[in-house]
Amino acid sequence: MAVRAEKALVPTLLRMPPLAPAMARVRVKPLAVVAAGGAGLVLLTRLQRASPVKKARQDLLAELAEPQLERKRVDVLVDQLMEAREPFNEALIGNGPWQVVYSRGPLPWQQWTAPGWLVGASNKASQEFIPQGRRVINRGQVLGNAVIVTAEGTYEPQAAAPEEQQQGQRAGAPLLAVFGKGKGEGTKLPQVLRATITSGTLHIVPWKLDIPLPIRGTGTVELTYCDDSLRVFKGSGGAVTVQVREDRLGQLIKPAAAK
Repeated sequence: MAVRAEKALVPTLLRMPPLAPAMARVRVKPLAVVAAGGAGLVLLTRLQRASPVKKARQDLLAELAEPQLERKRVDVLVDQLMEAREPFNEALIGNGPWQVVYSRGPLPWQQWTAPGWLVGASNKASQEFIPQGRRVINRGQVLGNAVIVTAEGTYEPQAAAPEEQQQGQRAGAPLLAVFGKGKGEGTKLPQVLRATITSGTLHIVPWKLDIPLPIRGTGTVELTYCDDSLRVFKGSGGAVTVQVREDRLGQLIKPAAAK
């Protein structure tokens, strides 16, 4: 039952297109009026990007709650989030397990677990990143809560390729020169994450039996979008997964009948 993590479970541990969309419409908002030496007054302004990201996020969560999933519509909304190039904040990927609620493309790990209850499967899959110590834990149900597979290891954010760094600098330099770096310290998504899987376990819960599995290996994925409750990963083979924090799942994705 040996499995190369890079081909099997690693893509689900860290599940991402390096696009830099043209700057959306902006509106100018006065920030302050200051004296510039003896030359007079200089009006400083703050540019606020009228981004469609928030609306795309809301629409995506609403679509995922529908009993009949419109995959084309969902894919469009997912792509909008992936192209947003939001700041990378590592702390946001923590906060306990995140459940897979949607997937697109071939996922090798489906041979072990289904990609979440919202795509018609009874088994659930989740990932947990722990920024403190940079640990990662993948959990997948095989027979519901009775049989569960876990794979554990560490992860490390990877530096962008030189051409991607230059692209990001060109896109962000004008604003950074005026306003300085933000929370993401100038780093924009997508962010490549490399996972090193060191152990796997088959948990047979009714019997309280834990069986070690020979799961080892490394793999990379791209984090393309992430806020405090929703994130999107893209695997090296092009597969995409959308994940929601388990402790906020019922709050964010409410069935249509409950709305």
